[in-house]
Amino acid sequence: MKSDCDAPAEAPVGREPVAESRAAGSEQPGATPRVVTSERLLGGATQLAILHDRTLYFLRQTRYGKLILTK
Repeated sequence: MKSDCDAPAEAPVGREPVAESRAAGSEQPGATPRVVTSERLLGGATQLAILHDRTLYFLRQTRYGKLILTK
């Protein structure tokens, strides 16, 4: 089962699509990172919990549209 984050990112209007690397750990120096929109990550919410290396982080969108990542 794939999550929404595994789906290809939509290219911003007026820009070329960004190529994605599918193999884990295949990133090389200078490689283009995978692009995911904040709208896709947040899914209509204003906050997202991210579990990374057994630590919980929160990605929050402010009322002014800025993103803040906190522990």
